[in-house]
Amino acid sequence: LKSSHERLHSRPHPPGPSPQRPPAGSPWATDSSRAYHLHIVSCAHDAMPARPHRLAGERILAGILLSCLVGHASGILSGEKAKFLIASSPVAAQVFYLRVRRGGGLEDMGVAASNSMQVLISKGLVKPQGVAVDQARRRLFVADTGARKIYSYPLSAHESDLHVGSQTTVVSDVEAQWVTVDASGDIYYSSPSRSEIVRVPVDSGLRGDALRQVVYGSNSTNQVSSPAGVAADAFAVYWANTQASGQVGDVVRGLERSTAAEKENVTVLPRVSTAALGVCLAMDNVYFTQTDRRLYGVKKAGGSAVIVTDRFMKPRGCAWDGIGTVYVADQGLHAVFSFAGGMRDLSPAQITKTVELEDAFDVAIYSQAFRLRSGIAVVLLAALVRLIG
Repeated sequence: LKSSHERLHSRPHPPGPSPQRPPAGSPWATDSSRAYHLHIVSCAHDAMPARPHRLAGERILAGILLSCLVGHASGILSGEKAKFLIASSPVAAQVFYLRVRRGGGLEDMGVAASNSMQVLISKGLVKPQGVAVDQARRRLFVADTGARKIYSYPLSAHESDLHVGSQTTVVSDVEAQWVTVDASGDIYYSSPSRSEIVRVPVDSGLRGDALRQVVYGSNSTNQVSSPAGVAADAFAVYWANTQASGQVGDVVRGLERSTAAEKENVTVLPRVSTAALGVCLAMDNVYFTQTDRRLYGVKKAGGSAVIVTDRFMKPRGCAWDGIGTVYVADQGLHAVFSFAGGMRDLSPAQITKTVELEDAFDVAIYSQAFRLRSGIAVVLLAALVRLIG
């Protein structure tokens, strides 16, 4: 990885910052092979830990490469397909949506287009908070703390409209404020009172007879402390602790599937002064919100946390659109904001208000083009077989 990274970056490239996706008309836009390899190698090089655990080294490399390939492929396939921003409002007991375009702005649908969010789920909820989308299976998951349940809804879209089907209960009698879905469709949620990160396998979740598996808990590691936001990719699960060492919060990364020895090998990415809340992933970046108006970024491999912005009021959940934009819900400013989150070198970013929504708590993205074609899936599988072998 290091050799390929240095070789690719030693070649001349257009002046100015290197874009994640080459602008139309540039030499890189026609050199798909070079742009592709530069994107994947740079992503994997930056995300690879300096000293991976000896029991997990091969899976770390395989998982990182798969995550980078999936991210790149989803960007290629997204094109101009419809993309929807989904947001929860606990005070309204509803879930809303809005079609958005690449870059975080509203989709221009002509004079009939609305600049406000539309109701997606109008009834059957008590206090919806966490939301997540399983892109491959076109399903929306909602964590309802008032009902103490996690619900599932099938999604369908037509032009600028998004619809849900019948409500299905995935798990009952749970203290789940945050929920996420990994690349294989498994559901994860955090339990703050029990200090647990719990997985619901995709098959049992879809059947409605959920099998709950505690992936990380206080009995296996001391790095789970009143967890809040949770995120997952093809390799690892990330969670925010609202308490750590009794005084501060942090964000932690652990293998999705680990042995007893590896459960102790979880990595604390940054440790910060106040409670960490929402967590989301964008390529090799991890973004997380805090109670003190700030949103931070840190690399998946760890390192120092960078303040992306300190201009929020009560930032909560965040979500990546699969290409370059990250959306953030601000419960205090009653709006959803966006910024360019695919940056290679983390730095302060310009924040743009996307849309207003009262009591906005969490956000998710549904894209009609966020599914891998069979040919790309075969390539990914072959790469994993060769790496893990």
